[in-house]
Amino acid sequence: MGMDPYSELAEHARRGQWRLPDLPWDEPVKFAGSTRRERLLCKFDLLDASEALYHFKLGARRRMGELYLRAWTEHDQLTECLEWLDTDELRQLKALRRLQKALFAAGQDGPDGKRRASPERMWSVSKCPRGMPMDVESLALRLLVDEAVTHNLFRSMARQSHVPLARAVFNVCARDDERHGQLMKAMLGEGLAKANPVRVVALQGVVIAYVARLQNAFRPYFRSYASVTGTTTENVASELFRAISASVGDLGPAWVRYPTARIVHSADRSPWMLWLLR
Repeated sequence: MGMDPYSELAEHARRGQWRLPDLPWDEPVKFAGSTRRERLLCKFDLLDASEALYHFKLGARRRMGELYLRAWTEHDQLTECLEWLDTDELRQLKALRRLQKALFAAGQDGPDGKRRASPERMWSVSKCPRGMPMDVESLALRLLVDEAVTHNLFRSMARQSHVPLARAVFNVCARDDERHGQLMKAMLGEGLAKANPVRVVALQGVVIAYVARLQNAFRPYFRSYASVTGTTTENVASELFRAISASVGDLGPAWVRYPTARIVHSADRSPWMLWLLR
């Protein structure tokens, strides 16, 4: 692969930057619901959803650092893309943490001891299991799945949330994550084109195993995401599978010619596979 795609992605990242102070932090936070109980439930669900994504992204920065070290080259364009990726993720973390504070402070006239999102559960997803490959392609595939999942959740919550501040934060994060997914695909293109069949099938196995671990980590928060997006927990899980399938489904002829990839692509339409991966 030439460096032109990286040059375009770096320019796209530069033009796509947003500033934290420009978000509507002064906008009053009002939760949906006609009763105090409904408003509290709306608040807690939105808090759980945003906190889970915050801790998931915080843990994923560990893998991003590993990818940065292994993928670093003398090519300025690729290095610039990786620098923008790190800049975007750090800004997202700051925005999500500030959003959590705003949500928690709003309407704080009820109990404050509700279960919070478990940091350890979300951080553990980024830990590579012993014996699993840690090369550039494996790391990029996991990050591609990460970005597909977070982009899907951010976009869905931005569309359905009744809190303008939350919508603004989720929208800018979704745009960042869509761009990050494009970078991961560009990094995977050349490596997959040169890989032999055994290597490609092994990488597809990495995706399947990682999807199962990721679904298990997010499972306790499906109900919160379902509440925020006005849907069901089954639909949340299915939409995540579709987002992952769309991301890993167009990685080139060397990827799609092997049947292992169809497991991920058909999971959202297969009840037994959906149950197995959960």
